[in-house]
Amino acid sequence: MRALLLLAAVLCASPFQAAAAPSHAADSTPPAANLSVSPITVAVSKAEIRITAGFHGDLLHVTGTAPRNSDVVLRLSSPPREETLDIKGKRGPLWLTVGRVQFESAPRIYKLRSTRPVEEILSPEEQVRETLGAQGLKASLRVQPGVDAGLFASELIRLKIDKGFYDTEGGGVTRGADGTYQAEFRWPSRGPSGAYRMDAFAISGGAVTGSASREILVQKVGAEAWISHLAATHGPTYGLLAVLVALLTGLAAGALFGRLGRAK
Repeated sequence: MRALLLLAAVLCASPFQAAAAPSHAADSTPPAANLSVSPITVAVSKAEIRITAGFHGDLLHVTGTAPRNSDVVLRLSSPPREETLDIKGKRGPLWLTVGRVQFESAPRIYKLRSTRPVEEILSPEEQVRETLGAQGLKASLRVQPGVDAGLFASELIRLKIDKGFYDTEGGGVTRGADGTYQAEFRWPSRGPSGAYRMDAFAISGGAVTGSASREILVQKVGAEAWISHLAATHGPTYGLLAVLVALLTGLAAGALFGRLGRAK
């Protein structure tokens, strides 16, 4: 269905234009340690990821330098926003949505890379303060009052990991003898567009000793952008187009199978 909508978008001369994505967004991601001197640098292979028709994800190469005797932790994340977790329950023979839990603050993407497991190189207090690792992320998720915050935060993290949006395991950072480091991040094929940030942390003695960051913009372009803009700003038109495409697809399939049946 989505592929057909993309085809319709290309064939139709639409008056709608995709809204330009801002080059900078208000970022309430917990800041790295506020140090006057940052003994770590970071560079990302791409400052922009363009989502087009047939997008299957992307690979980000991260490089930089850090003190030779320090560990390195890299975090790819988005500013926190509201998230809703559906609660499933059995109603007769069916599993249905029986409730919802509202998270007041949760990142859409959260991926971690490190020279060693975060729990081995950072104190629990630093993990929470810098929002690093599974415990740091879990502590940052603010849930609506009156629910078991720990239980539902763990469930949200699990679901995001299954989708490829979260990765709290760490590892994957290799160091060079000259103080350099490198790592790779896989951007998920269904990752949402928006403003993101790559944070690099130098860690020694169980605490963050320096930090650096780079911004990454993810945006839809071409037919993907047109369809998203149409769905967001002209819902009825988008719905009508989807119905028409479905009808045409059904008619075409019926005609094809009819011919095949007569040919036999």
